[in-house]
Amino acid sequence: MTQDPKSKQKEYPLIYEIVTLNQTMISAIASIGNFIVNHKTTPASKEFDVLIKKISNTLQMSVDSLDHSQIKQKIAEDLAEDAQEKLLGKYQELSNLRDENIRKGNTELDTETLHGLQEAYLISNHMSWLKSLSENLKKATERYRSSIEDAQ
Repeated sequence: MTQDPKSKQKEYPLIYEIVTLNQTMISAIASIGNFIVNHKTTPASKEFDVLIKKISNTLQMSVDSLDHSQIKQKIAEDLAEDAQEKLLGKYQELSNLRDENIRKGNTELDTETLHGLQEAYLISNHMSWLKSLSENLKKATERYRSSIEDAQ
């Protein structure tokens, strides 16, 4: 695209932003996948599934905004926020339990507790990050669609 004449480089910064967001999402998804493949994890929670659906729907809205389709189903924002808070709450609960054990003099960290803390932390943070990335991608694609429509 940088090799094209300047007159053909319409919305270059916006397209670059969209490509960067896509690549960042792929990296985050690969990171979660790698963790799941290499660690024994708990079954996916209801909150995890809600956030996956929210992210998926947001990405679909990005696609739909480019081809002028309507999204058929939306995951309510407050439902997704609640799921996000519960995932973070699970980590905080495990972390508080660990802190309490340390205060009681039990500084040994068993493997199961360590893995539970790692999983809860990774999943809650990555899901929040993916949700944010998908929302940023949706906004960028909407700005791109608007700029293309304005140019016509």
